[in-house]
Amino acid sequence: MTCFTCGNNGHFSRECPKAKWKPSPKAKTAITIETDAGASGYGNLSAFSVCSSPDWWVDIGANIHVCADKSLFSFYQIGRSGALLMGNGARAGVLGVGTVDLKLTSGKTVQLKNIHHVPSIRKNLISGSLLCRDGFKLVFESNKCVMSKYGTFVGKGYESGGLFRLSLVDTFTSCHEQCG
Repeated sequence: MTCFTCGNNGHFSRECPKAKWKPSPKAKTAITIETDAGASGYGNLSAFSVCSSPDWWVDIGANIHVCADKSLFSFYQIGRSGALLMGNGARAGVLGVGTVDLKLTSGKTVQLKNIHHVPSIRKNLISGSLLCRDGFKLVFESNKCVMSKYGTFVGKGYESGGLFRLSLVDTFTSCHEQCG
């Protein structure tokens, strides 16, 4: 085992003493969403959450978008029934579904649709596979994720704890206060 943060052998990046970011003890919690028949159009869905953060994280293993903070939605619909079944067996309720507009530091805005509102989730997740279905190209190289659409640069993110945190304009004050 080699640490990708410092390059030393003997520990993983998540355990690195030089890492700026530290995962919670509940790291790598797998979740599956249970929906009404056909409600999502994707059947049984799964995503992975690593820790608590107000940021947005690209997860190529996730096949749903998940957001904890209702105030981030630009469009919101209450009543989409369902629950997330997490790896520890706990269930987290889905209170609604909607749209979030992410303002990237590149000056571009990405509109994510069909985001599941789950107040108890600890990390806002963006499904890498759903981005690709929507015409985005994701290139992962040198601990960086570069996002483009139809050959035009859209934004980037950096690896931290196994996921890629998007570089966003800091507009998440309400989530910082909630997640503190």
